[in-house]
Amino acid sequence: MALTETQIMEALRAVRLPQGGDIVTAHMVSGLMLRDGHVGFAIEVDPSQAPVMEPVRKAAEKAIMDLPGALSAVHPTFRVPHRAELAVAVAVVLLVSLGDIRSAIGFSSVTVLVYYAVANASALTLGRDPRSRLPVRALAVLGFVGCVGLSVSLPWHTTVAGFGVLALGAVGYWLRHVLRRTSAS
Repeated sequence: MALTETQIMEALRAVRLPQGGDIVTAHMVSGLMLRDGHVGFAIEVDPSQAPVMEPVRKAAEKAIMDLPGALSAVHPTFRVPHRAELAVAVAVVLLVSLGDIRSAIGFSSVTVLVYYAVANASALTLGRDPRSRLPVRALAVLGFVGCVGLSVSLPWHTTVAGFGVLALGAVGYWLRHVLRRTSAS
């Protein structure tokens, strides 16, 4: 999915200035260029303010790097992330064709349990809803403990494989950011 000027300006609008406001509203962004998936722009500042504005420059770079990539394209008619769905389908077909389906189910179980454990841990950060009588924090703790308990009760090789898949994903995510940062400079 090719980025548009509007998407870039919206991302840069989230970059806050030390004195308040954002760099787009303050008319500090100029020379925006889009070419072959690469983005270029300048942030106009008084040279005497350059050291103070360095965190703003870094925040602007991060805002652009965090924009969604090719797999995030949404189909115009069906409104689904069709490229991501196709990529997952190809990965699953390869996994089932080349590997043992029981192993795939095992590590998939671990990764799903980790996902729900993270969701429950995130729920602990929510404030209490005065309209609800549910003990949200207690349910989040129970959900987290249940997910961790289930994941470690699986056969050890399944748990190791699941965490291996998660580690592989984390390394891939890290490499993506390192490579994007290298190509940007």
